[in-house]
Amino acid sequence: MGGERSLVERSYDQSGRLIEESIFLNLEKIQETHQSWNDDGRSLQIGNHRRDFYYQNGRLAHLTPAMPVFLTITT
Repeated sequence: MGGERSLVERSYDQSGRLIEESIFLNLEKIQETHQSWNDDGRSLQIGNHRRDFYYQNGRLAHLTPAMPVFLTITT
């Protein structure tokens, strides 16, 4: 059987935090992400799209650029 093959390669910094991830499908890279970390949070970049995450007390406090948050409540 000759199905599709996928591969994920990850790199971590000395603290064990993810800093780079590449996803391949049939040997073709289909996505690459980069993360950088600092005392206030992290930056995530996928292609030319970037988000900055800022944390306080272990919780997400702010996200730039701002993006809408959707909440669905079911009862």
